[in-house]
Amino acid sequence: MESDRILVKEIFDPDIVAMFIASAVRVIEALFGPAFTKMISKYALEFESEKTGEKPPENIENIDEVIKYITECRDKYPRVYNCLIYGIAKAEKIFEGSTASGAKNLAYNAIKKIIEDSGLLNEVKGKIPNIYKALVRYIEIADIVKATSPQQVVNESEKVIFEEMEGCTWKDACKAMTKEGITRISGDQECVVLIANSAALSLVSGKPVDYKLEKFDNPTCKGRIFEI
Repeated sequence: MESDRILVKEIFDPDIVAMFIASAVRVIEALFGPAFTKMISKYALEFESEKTGEKPPENIENIDEVIKYITECRDKYPRVYNCLIYGIAKAEKIFEGSTASGAKNLAYNAIKKIIEDSGLLNEVKGKIPNIYKALVRYIEIADIVKATSPQQVVNESEKVIFEEMEGCTWKDACKAMTKEGITRISGDQECVVLIANSAALSLVSGKPVDYKLEKFDNPTCKGRIFEI
């Protein structure tokens, strides 16, 4: 009998994840223009500076140089990918006033790029209508490319419940967004894992889905993904 609950361990390569985010930024730049990328770089470096206590060089001009710099500073702040996610969220807030359109579209394109570049889901893309089974399949591909955050996923009557396991990979970025009032249009808090999971589900299941973070950092997080 297929399990309705899975525990996901962290399988995470920060260099691969940073590469995916950079690729997604380039996709979004085609929509928003280079000014958006410059804003991402600015805010990502501000986040990095706050974590390391060091002022970044002034000659950094593009996302590749941002990634090179924050990677070099990994010994002082290992979770460098949080800088990029925060930069995206804040830039989108300034650019559009919320994270609900740009950031979610960015996550969608990032996951789409992972799936399409791997080729491992070509035969099932849009063919797993059950969103729980679609999420399980996505987690399998995320494991392969070493981009999995620790979480528990529960199948519950037409929705998928996400529960953070101790030590979420992305919590630094989410905490910073919450502190600055960077939210969705609905006013709900953002969650990087739910953004990625819902973007993946919309691809693998072929169905439109949405998400809601219901508990944040208390001491872990909990939310749900559902069809719309």
